[in-house]
Amino acid sequence: PPYPPPKSHNLTFSTTCSASKWADRLIADFQFLADPSDNSSSLSLTTATLIPPQLAPPDRHVSIPIDFYRVLGAELHFLGDGIRRAYEARVSKPPQYGFSDDALISRRQILQAACETLTNPSSRRDYNHGISEDQLGTVLTQVPWDK
Repeated sequence: PPYPPPKSHNLTFSTTCSASKWADRLIADFQFLADPSDNSSSLSLTTATLIPPQLAPPDRHVSIPIDFYRVLGAELHFLGDGIRRAYEARVSKPPQYGFSDDALISRRQILQAACETLTNPSSRRDYNHGISEDQLGTVLTQVPWDK
């Protein structure tokens, strides 16, 4: 053959050796191991082994217009008890087909938010006042966008 066969064992050895050297250097640079007789190294050991805080993913929300009365199938004149009955009727009959578990959980959370808002006299008053002044601005609900 005109060309000698490549010597793959040399390439593998140098790569392993190179990676090993880098690993040794990184460990030395960050001083993961400290000399117990050296008091000044305890400070560097403490700071070197601290894990940086995990950053929370950014809160992402989607603005969706939601009319709490329509969500519950309730009327403006319903009292708190009527609102609760409308809520219980909707919760007891979830859609059976075509929705993921996440969608059904979100549906229940929206129904619960509507019920809590409309059964509390002060929050219901604020909600109704907001609808009368600015319907689009009041009924926009921030829904978390997790996926």
